[in-house]
Amino acid sequence: MDVPVCDGVVEVGGPPHDLDPSEDELGLRSVRRDVWPWWIVPGELSLMRGNPREDLMTESTSIKDQMTANDNIEKIRGLYGSFKRGDVQDILDRLSGHVDWAIETLSRVAPWYGVRHGKDGVASFFQAFGSTMKLQEFNPYAFAANDDEVHTLVHCRATSRTTGKAIDQHLHHYFGFDDGKICCHRGTEDTAQTEAALSS
Repeated sequence: MDVPVCDGVVEVGGPPHDLDPSEDELGLRSVRRDVWPWWIVPGELSLMRGNPREDLMTESTSIKDQMTANDNIEKIRGLYGSFKRGDVQDILDRLSGHVDWAIETLSRVAPWYGVRHGKDGVASFFQAFGSTMKLQEFNPYAFAANDDEVHTLVHCRATSRTTGKAIDQHLHHYFGFDDGKICCHRGTEDTAQTEAALSS
């Protein structure tokens, strides 16, 4: 899936200790290059476009835009906190009425996969995930944002309530904002691992 690339504020907490990054042809350590548009280097985060060391923050980025980007990151932190507490209503309150929400749009191996619309659709997503999986860990460890977009990396561990098999993977999330509310969400994960955990 193509994910939008945004210029703005970044926060990198560092990947979890169990992550095993690979080295690319430039000798840089990278994480999930297939779904994550930035290459994470210890201590910094850079865009890999025409210039391999292009600075993410440019002179054209206004202070107002930076403040909005930081606000958007905090909104996603709050959403994640509500998810870990099981407070679905607080999550729904953060969404626009016309929200477009999807995880793995091209796969149907998990009941929470696919596209949903509106707050009722998002509520059905959380019901599908919560009734299928028992969450052990949900650790957002990298954020990148501009005035209307946020990208995150999340380490997630969960166990199937039916099979008892576990997933342990790194998720990529994209959030789009409209008038301060989340209007779009796209997520990618290791579908093969999820399918194996759900298979009897």
